[in-house]
Amino acid sequence: MSERSGYSPTVLKLLEKYRVGLFQEVNIKLTDNREISGIILPRPLYGDPDVLVLKLPNGYNIGIDYKK
Repeated sequence: MSERSGYSPTVLKLLEKYRVGLFQEVNIKLTDNREISGIILPRPLYGDPDVLVLKLPNGYNIGIDYKK
């Protein structure tokens, strides 16, 4: 994935580790064992580059700190 996605190098390495990229559907298990499904979106210009942005099935966008 390109650095133009807006994500930090740490998040880019994590995405490469799991072989996922922008606009791919993913299931993420959080540290509290909750699971979230969504499509990976590019980062907005402003905000924390360590936050992964997902489009949920209900149409909402959320941000998830990569540490969770």
